[in-house]
Amino acid sequence: MLHEFFVPKFLWAEAVNTACHVVNRACIRSKLKKTPFELWVGRTPNISYFRVFGSKCFVLDKSPKVTKFDAKSLTGIFVGYSNTSKAYKVYLPTSRVVIESINIKFDENANEKTEEGNSIVGIQDGATTQEIESQPKDELQPVIIEEPLNRIDDKLIGGENHEKNTIDTIQDKTPHDELQPTPQPVHEPPEVLREVSSHPLSNVIGDPREGVRTRSGLNQMICHCAFVSQLEPKSFKEANVDPNWIVAMQEELNQFERNQVWELVPLPSGKQVIGTKWVYRKRLDILGNVVRNKARLVAQGFKQQKDINFEETFAPVARLESIRMLLAYAVKKIFTLFQMDVKSAFLNGWIDEEVYVQQPPDFVDHFNSDHVFKLHKTLYGLKQAPRACEFEMSMMGGLNFFLGLQIKQLQNDIFISQTKYAKELIKKFGVEDSNSLDTPMGKSANIDADEKGKPMGITLYRGIIGSLLYLTASRPDIMYAVCLCARYQANPKESHHKTVKRILRYVKGTQSLGLWYGKQIELDLIGYTDADFAGDRMDRKITSGTCQFLGGSLVSWSSRKQTSVALLTAEAEYVAAGSCCTQLLWMMQTLRDYELEFQKVPILCDNTSAILISKNPVLHSRINHIEIRHHFIRDHVEKDDVELVHVDTKEQIADVFTKSMPTQ
Repeated sequence: MLHEFFVPKFLWAEAVNTACHVVNRACIRSKLKKTPFELWVGRTPNISYFRVFGSKCFVLDKSPKVTKFDAKSLTGIFVGYSNTSKAYKVYLPTSRVVIESINIKFDENANEKTEEGNSIVGIQDGATTQEIESQPKDELQPVIIEEPLNRIDDKLIGGENHEKNTIDTIQDKTPHDELQPTPQPVHEPPEVLREVSSHPLSNVIGDPREGVRTRSGLNQMICHCAFVSQLEPKSFKEANVDPNWIVAMQEELNQFERNQVWELVPLPSGKQVIGTKWVYRKRLDILGNVVRNKARLVAQGFKQQKDINFEETFAPVARLESIRMLLAYAVKKIFTLFQMDVKSAFLNGWIDEEVYVQQPPDFVDHFNSDHVFKLHKTLYGLKQAPRACEFEMSMMGGLNFFLGLQIKQLQNDIFISQTKYAKELIKKFGVEDSNSLDTPMGKSANIDADEKGKPMGITLYRGIIGSLLYLTASRPDIMYAVCLCARYQANPKESHHKTVKRILRYVKGTQSLGLWYGKQIELDLIGYTDADFAGDRMDRKITSGTCQFLGGSLVSWSSRKQTSVALLTAEAEYVAAGSCCTQLLWMMQTLRDYELEFQKVPILCDNTSAILISKNPVLHSRINHIEIRHHFIRDHVEKDDVELVHVDTKEQIADVFTKSMPTQ
């Protein structure tokens, strides 16, 4: 680059940085078909600001010494891009310094000598200044170059938002302007780009579709993009460089205008104003491809004061058990489920309080910059927004991806999995190169507080646990192992980290596992309950395991440590049965909305003593110590809501939620 564009050699560092900057955004990895910038940041880079290295440019001179008749610009050489802003780097030959500025005009086709004694651009490869000046003046005419040197593949630019490369016309400038002939079209353009041994064309730029591999390739690839680590922009400054996000923000504001959400007014005296913030999210499909960019303007509700600008708050949530029950019911009725999208849920509910918010950052009305918006309807982030929300719906097609669950609807079956999410976890926590395992935890695994063990980072450990807990939405096989490791989040040690790593290695080998819901003849409701006696080696408390089936489809499960120490095995099983009963009662109440009624729902237990205790209203001396709240199951047994039924231990399905899984 230095030799080709006649840039002083002491600017070699700027040339290296510029090359890294361009390679990160313009060279596609041959295997992944994406640029390093896109792989790291998650979006197509914008290269419209690229300039020819070493080209002549003019920088606005902001010096206070510049008078009316002085030149308003400084002549310089473009040598790169700023690392911290949108500015360009320019070398000023007169002062021999490199400055950064955004007030620049480029003359990329200039063919003048600089003070360094060489031409900046426009000279043929291998030709000298004397050869060009000695050419006859009547032979000078424009030369059409079909493939310019700084050519970039159209696929890298991003489609319709950028124009395709056009044919560049380079005209040599003669010392005498009056002798320049009128440009004539050339039907057979001569070859002017010659490859020589000293400067082969491949060394200058090469094919953008080919990878560039060097010894220090990793450092070069992340030289200018390591400071960006999020898939979505975290601030307006990051989003403002991408026209797609600018369009998304404008769509959000247009939605406000259509819904008459607010009104621009002066801030009344004594009233509190609430700030606003942009939040950016990418909507993905089942394959992880970006469907749309969504920009939300949210209010900083944490600044609200109760009884001043809000009175009530509400947080609507959806339980995963409800979703799985709906899917099981749909299989029974042979329903095809469709998905709908909520359009601006919090922008349609009217509010009674007097709330004022600031104008959106960087979207301020210049004629009324001191005004604020008075809200007529709710806005995202307000404490009363969920309580007053009214929303519009739009059809999105068949249900296939919902809350991270991949749902495959077949003719008479439904398969639920989280394969995409599992792959993300494996990549995120660095187990891609590890060998997969057959079980999430060893049969004789002994996990305790490990007080003498080496501590590890709490943030990393909790991040793994939280991610695995969400994976249990379709993976009951790892429920016990994850819940067991979750007990040591307060003070994790390296031994605990190794255990959760083993779970991740098991997930790696079973990424495609999930829940299969098949059509059954009867849509019955049944529960399983089990408990291990003194399973915890530290406090000797019992782990209760329960699961519930609707029409033969597993819709709910749990693995929890009991709050008290049990003296008897029957007591442990009895308490676990009560936990299963509470879940079944909630499911029965929910299924009434489906016009389904159940009586004497069986709870399968493998302990005969626990079954007898639930049916006997008399308290014996050996069970007097059991807390009263655990005896509520007796009342529901008498009401014929549930009944405990004995099941053989070998057929106890809930056993997998109380102990490690065997290899076979």
